[in-house]
Parts: sequence; structure tokens; C-alpha cells
Amino acid sequence: MQFDHQTLVYNLGYSFKDPSLLITAFTHRSKLESSGQNGHGANNERLEFLGDAVLSLVTANHLYRQHYHMNEGDLSRLRAQFVCEGNLTDAARSLGLGNYILSDKAMRSSGSTYSKAILADTLEALFGAVFLDGGLEAAEQVIFKILGHPFSQVNKADKDAKTKLQEMVQASLKDAPKYVVLESSGPPHAPTFVVGVKIKGEIVATAAGESKKIAAQAAAALAVAKIEKEGFAS
Repeated sequence: MQFDHQTLVYNLGYSFKDPSLLITAFTHRSKLESSGQNGHGANNERLEFLGDAVLSLVTANHLYRQHYHMNEGDLSRLRAQFVCEGNLTDAARSLGLGNYILSDKAMRSSGSTYSKAILADTLEALFGAVFLDGGLEAAEQVIFKILGHPFSQVNKADKDAKTKLQEMVQASLKDAPKYVVLESSGPPHAPTFVVGVKIKGEIVATAAGESKKIAAQAAAALAVAKIEKEGFAS
């Protein structure tokens, strides 16, 4: 597929100095595995990793400056509500990002390029690409143009499992849970990830999902249930 650069630039409000970063942001690993190359030899997984961190930093900085009266717990919940997969997926769909993803034939035929996990990951990769190309200020502008600004009120019902676990571990152990990918399997268009959550160096729960984020949330939910039932190990 040929990129409609004019439409993308208009929707993003940003013009890339290095267009190869834009192409990389839309290249799923299946494209390289099926053809051996895509003209630049890179997929978007590293950009996704970077974009996830950039999104979290930009959001945290905005919330910190705008809500000086809020405590750490409420700020964390507001950030979680803003960077959640559902919010990213809705924005990606409104931009039509699924139409631009470069993947293998099997992935396109199955419709996986329009799945929640793939769309959210691609949008994060796009944020990472903008950061590398134009810096943090440019990334912030693109993020808020696409996603709007973070919510100003905490929806108590929407507290996700990772946030809840973070608060429990911080309050009781003065530590933070860590998430590790233990296994990945399946074809590129339908992968499965197994993620474990560690507390004080010990894996307390594991779960599988179609993306690392989904698996991590499921593992966190299992950890929360376990801790609520058994408490923290001494």
C-alpha cells in the first residue's frame, strides 16, 4: 500500500523530516518475516516500546502540572484511563490507521490489522516515531491532537488491575510490581503472549493474551485476587 502522506500529515498535524520513521511505525513484524525486507529492514516493535514510554511521560507531566491538588493514586488512575488500550484503539480507528499497516497477506486476510491490540500498538509506534523525528514537544502536540487531553476526573469504576496492584504493593511493601514476557507464540497475525507479574522478585501470577498489554492486565487481575485472598507473603 502507498501511504497517503498528505492525509496523514493533516491528521497528525506533523510532517516527518525522516519519512522512513513513519514507514517503520506502520510496519508489522509479519511483513519482514514473509518477505525478508520492506525497504528499510525494521518493524515497529521497538518504536512501540519507545512510544509507550513517551505517551506515559507526556501524560504524567500534563497531569502533574494541571492537577497540583491530586495525590499519586488519583494521578495514576487518570493516566491509566487516558493511555488504556480502548482509548488508543478508538483514536487509531478514527484515523484509519488499519488501512496503512504493512503486514503479510495472512494478517491482512484475517482482518487482524484492525484488531484492538494491533491498532493500539501501531499508534504507540507512531508516537515513538514522532519523538525520534521531532523531539518531546512535537510528540506531545501529536499525542494531544490525536487523543485529546487527559480526563480531569477519576472514574472510580474504571480503575484497572495494574493500577490497583500498583497501589496495593506500594502501600504495603513500598515497592512496585514488574511485568515480564515469559513466552510468545502463534503466527504474526494472531500472536499469544504469556506475561508474569513479579513482586519482590517473585512471580505471583501469569496470564496469556493477544497483546502484552492484555496479558499484563490479566496477570495483574490474578495477582490482585490472590493478594486480597491470601495477603502478601512474609
